[in-house]
Amino acid sequence: MYNIIENYCIEKDTIAELGAFSIIWGIAEEEHFGKFCTREKIENMDFEHYVDLYEKAIYVKEAFLGCFPSQPLKELRADKEWWVKISDWLVTNWSGKDFIQTTFYACFRIRNNLFHGEKAYFALNRQKDLFIAVNEFLQEFIIMGKTDILL
Repeated sequence: MYNIIENYCIEKDTIAELGAFSIIWGIAEEEHFGKFCTREKIENMDFEHYVDLYEKAIYVKEAFLGCFPSQPLKELRADKEWWVKISDWLVTNWSGKDFIQTTFYACFRIRNNLFHGEKAYFALNRQKDLFIAVNEFLQEFIIMGKTDILL
């Protein structure tokens, strides 16, 4: 049997992280955003409760920097306020709920690009660490939300 994934040299660990991301994202979206996340819902969500995610958010930022250059984001997407915010998030050291909110928005953009964007199969193995970091961040986000609901 012909295996198209092997033909593109995508590692099994990368496939596992991408699969986990799609499931974890779905759970986060359903439990925190009424089954449908939007930029507006992220903007309106109070991320104050999630500031303890700072270490996981730093991990996402570092993995993001390992995959994508920061300056071209601002140049290519300067007309979009959130791309500018993500670019600033990559090159500055800030914290608090705005940092967590922007980290979550970066995860949202990764999700949108993965499902709707251009597919760069050759780059997926290079992005495995990013998906590991995002998956850990989102899992903690879900757990913290459940704790909030249970209280």
